[in-house]
Amino acid sequence: MRAARLSALLLLLTLPGLALAARPLVTDDARIVDAKACQLETWIKRHGGILEYWAVPACTPVDNVEITAGGALAWERGGEAGRRFDSALLQFKTLLRPFDERTWGMGLVAGALGHPYETSDLLGSFYTYAPISLALAPDIALHLNPGWLYERNSDRRALTWGAGGEVGLTPHIQWIGETYGEEGDGNYYQAGFRFWVVPEHVQIDTTYGNRFGGGESFWTFGLRLISLPFLP
Repeated sequence: MRAARLSALLLLLTLPGLALAARPLVTDDARIVDAKACQLETWIKRHGGILEYWAVPACTPVDNVEITAGGALAWERGGEAGRRFDSALLQFKTLLRPFDERTWGMGLVAGALGHPYETSDLLGSFYTYAPISLALAPDIALHLNPGWLYERNSDRRALTWGAGGEVGLTPHIQWIGETYGEEGDGNYYQAGFRFWVVPEHVQIDTTYGNRFGGGESFWTFGLRLISLPFLP
C-alpha cells in the first residue's frame, strides 16, 4: 500500500498542465494551460504488480490560475487478488514569471491528495512546490522543483525535489528525462519520449523509470488532449 501511495504522490507533483509540457514527468514546469482552455491527461502506469489508470483534467478559467481535479484507480495482482487502491487530487497553479523558452520562468503550486477508497480521507496529503524553468538552448529546457509535503494521517513532513529536462529532437518528438525524490526516502529516475500527433492539441508519451539502485521499475503510456479557449 505504501508503494502505491508513494507512486501516486510522486506522480501528483507534476500532474497538471502546461502549455507544452508536463506528463509524464514528475518534475513540473513554469507553464499553464492557456486562459479559458482545458486539457485532459490520461495514462496508465505499471509498477510491480500494481496497474494504475489516471485521468486528470485541468482548466484555466481565469487568467493565471490553473485548476486541476482528477484521480486514479489502481489494482494489485498477487497476494490479495484484485486489491484496489485509488487516489483523488485537487491542485492550483499560478505563474510568477511565465516561461517563454528563451530565458526563465517560475510558478507556485499548492494541492492535496487523498485515498478515499482506502481511508475515507478525501484529501489527506498536502504539498507545495515552485516550478522553475530555464532555457539552456533552442529546444532544450531544464526544470527544477523544490518543494514540501505534509501527510496528515502520519503527521509526516518532508522536503521534495525534482530536476527534469526536455530536448526537442524534431518538430513532433521530444526526449524527456528526470530525477526526483523526497526527504527520507529513495530517489528515482525516468526517461522517454513525447510525440505530437496533432501539434499543440494531441500528444502521446511513454517512459521507463526505476529507483536508483533498482528494484522498483515502472513504465508509463499516456495521452494528452488540449482544447482551444472555450470557457466563458
